Amino acid sequence: MASVCWGLDIKGLNRKKDKTPDIDIVVWLRHEVSGLPNDVDGVKIFRPNTIGEDGRISVDGNVELPAKKQSHGFIAAYIYACDNLGNADRIEAVDYDAKSFSVYREIREGEYKDAVVYRFVTHYVFSDGNMSFSTYDINVEYREKGILPRKINIEKFKPATNERHRELSEGLSLANSILIDDMAGAVVKAKPADVTHWTDIKAGKIVKGMNETEVRLISGAPRSVSPLGESMQWMYTNDFIIIFTDGIVSNVIQD
Repeated sequence: MASVCWGLDIKGLNRKKDKTPDIDIVVWLRHEVSGLPNDVDGVKIFRPNTIGEDGRISVDGNVELPAKKQSHGFIAAYIYACDNLGNADRIEAVDYDAKSFSVYREIREGEYKDAVVYRFVTHYVFSDGNMSFSTYDINVEYREKGILPRKINIEKFKPATNERHRELSEGLSLANSILIDDMAGAVVKAKPADVTHWTDIKAGKIVKGMNETEVRLISGAPRSVSPLGESMQWMYTNDFIIIFTDGIVSNVIQD
């Protein structure tokens, strides 16, 4: 998991609270975005920018993946995501036909009175040369006045009257943007993978003859990898072990 560093300058974002109406973060950002950085340390910043018909706020955007075919981009991104899940993170859903998947993230920053936890889901969709995403179900946990822990959905943010909410919005935007930037960078660098067992992959079935990439598309990253004679053993659980010989599945042990 990429470490999120704090370096955003929010000078000039303060506003008097008196007689200032409460507005949601998306509307507020539309007025204030000119005073905010477009990137931090080379990372393009994506901020809350969409309000759905149900009132749900999301961060929607696109990242170019030059010369990447749809399937290659999807495979590289999905494997990268599986390999870089935090302890509380998880793959929420995957659609092999649509070349899309969703990841739940839980990012913890700071300590004690400055401790913050960002929780959200990001849905990724791939097409030739492009990765589109939507980050939603955004919740932030922080300490109000440095003492009381509080959880709040981003829809409840009051940026016009609450400086802390403005800071948290920028912190969330940076954390999410770093994840997106890291994934896109990994996809661009990845070599095209050889995947032929799509029928078995869609069925969630690991069979002999699959390569390591195909196994990862089904089961993600193994808990441990260890040599077994001239073969390699991937252990997911004590009851689920895959044996590779020369990079190809030669045995599946599953109770």
